[in-house]
Amino acid sequence: MKATAILRSSLLALLCLSGKAEAQSEKPRLQTVWCSVPDSNEPQLFISNPVQFASHSFIVINTYSGRFARTVNARFGQHLPLESNYCHSFPNASRAAMARADVIARASAHNVRIMTVSVF
Repeated sequence: MKATAILRSSLLALLCLSGKAEAQSEKPRLQTVWCSVPDSNEPQLFISNPVQFASHSFIVINTYSGRFARTVNARFGQHLPLESNYCHSFPNASRAAMARADVIARASAHNVRIMTVSVF
């Protein structure tokens, strides 16, 4: 009986230690986000630089989207709704950069002026 209890407690301790080691060794997966919105009055595209977030939460991305809209509204006199989603999220920075470059290339091909917006 004592040997079984000791074996159980040592197995439980090993499981706890291995769980802590795995949790400590895991790095947070980063998500890369950038936002864009076309101007409804003139041929121009407002676009932000890519930003990395450690959280994949919709709330974090939507908050950044609202900050992007407030920045565009304040700097360029637009009237974008703050509740809309203007952001595009990608699992890594290279995919985000390629998609952003593709959007810029398509807009430039149609003579759309690119306005880079720095979001703070």
